Amino acid sequence: MVNMRTVIFSCKLFFGYKCTIDLDECESCDDIINLSVIKLKDIFVTNHLELLVEELDGMKFHIHDVSFEDILLADDPEEVIYVCDHCTI
Repeated sequence: MVNMRTVIFSCKLFFGYKCTIDLDECESCDDIINLSVIKLKDIFVTNHLELLVEELDGMKFHIHDVSFEDILLADDPEEVIYVCDHCTI
């Protein structure tokens, strides 16, 4: 069964970037973040945006106030997962 969820970045540099992640491929919030970052990085690499790749590689991301279990058990499958960096907008 495919368990797709929308992830949106909420950080100064990549604010609003949206992608879809299959939660069946994840075992943790870190997996959600890593798959989302890989998708964003692929866009940059494909378009030869090396400086953005460097910026992305230097950032640390997290998901606020929700556990992986909370995400899996969410009542609303349309609920968005927000990925933030350690800087404020």
